[in-house]
Order: sequence, then structure tokens, then C-alpha cells
Amino acid sequence: MPRDALYVRIKHATIAHGFVKSVDTSAAEQIPGVVKVLTCFDVPEHPFPTAGHPWSMDPGHQDVADRHLLNRHVRYYGDDVAVVIAENEVAAMQGVRALQVEYEELPFVLMCRRPWSPALPSSTRPTPTTSSSTPI
Repeated sequence: MPRDALYVRIKHATIAHGFVKSVDTSAAEQIPGVVKVLTCFDVPEHPFPTAGHPWSMDPGHQDVADRHLLNRHVRYYGDDVAVVIAENEVAAMQGVRALQVEYEELPFVLMCRRPWSPALPSSTRPTPTTSSSTPI
């Protein structure tokens, strides 16, 4: 690693579906070597596509902008909710473990082959940019 490089570790959601209500960063910020802690409340919610295709100016050829850098609305176990930036890897990992996240849990879908229904959680219902035939 370059001498002035910083390490980043991601805090992943521990629920399958819900909202992040709060993130207590105080313990992580006290760990020697931790430079900065960012949560889903600290970064703007600008959606971006993750499919990896080249950017197109034609809206008909653009990938669906369905991700955020950090997510308040957790849509799957392991969704990114916070990051710890530190001077070394050990401090970054300790900082992530020290974060205390409070969630509002919502129902989730375990079977993706059943038909779409208004009773499904909102993150699984088709949106104007998807269709009911979109594979999961």
C-alpha cells in the first residue's frame, strides 16, 4: 500500500429488509487510527446503475439507477449502510465492529417465483423502471 493510503471497511446490514433508524458512531470514532465514519445519513441519495455497462445518453439504453452509495432503505442482508475510513486495516475493522445500527425491520420475501402482489413489500414490487417479468 502507498504510504499515505487509507483503508475503508463497510458496515453491512444485518437484516433482510427495513430502514436504518440510527447509527451510533461514537465508539468507532474513539478507536485510534480511525479517520472518519460515514453513514447512510451522511451521503447524498443519488441513484446510480451497477450493471457495469458503458454510460449511454439514450434513456432507452441506460441501466436502471437502482443503487445508492450507502442505503437507508435496506433491501437485502448485507446491504451497505456505513463505512469506516482508517489509517490501517485493523482500526478500520475494529471501527466497523463498533458501529451500533438501529433498524426498523419490515417483512421480506423468501420466494421470488410467486406472482407479484400488492401485498409484497414495496422493494419487491415492480416500479416504473422495472416490469413484472424482470428476473430477480
